[in-house]
Amino acid sequence: PSLLTASIAALEKLKEYGIKADYAAGHSLGEYSALVAAGALSFKDAVYAVRKRGEFMNEAVPAGEGAMAAILGMDSQALKEVTDKISEEGNLVQLANLNCPGQIVISGTAKGVELASELAKEKGAKRAIPLEVSGPFHSELMKPA
Repeated sequence: PSLLTASIAALEKLKEYGIKADYAAGHSLGEYSALVAAGALSFKDAVYAVRKRGEFMNEAVPAGEGAMAAILGMDSQALKEVTDKISEEGNLVQLANLNCPGQIVISGTAKGVELASELAKEKGAKRAIPLEVSGPFHSELMKPA
């Protein structure tokens, strides 16, 4: 709810200066800000939905059981081979966000992300940066949510 509120506060401030967006788009949590900006969802309903979304996601995978990491300097096909190998060994991990060429986020079980990060570095990734997140977002582990 705080990220949604900050986004809409910024939008309202821009409107005060006569700046109006022609389009609205958002990724993940940002979709709710985009829906409010487009007038498709009220701010009140968006806050309620985002709060419930967070509760459901937390129930799906308790804190500490999932993780995410940014992998730098590896192409998506090579990284997918890494995540598939680790998943086949029983530690689910998968590509989550293809941010740009050379920067891909992986998500899954804490052990899966750890093992995939290590193997990715062995296979040529420049860096594997653990992300400070509370869950394995954008992964199959979130399906119950």
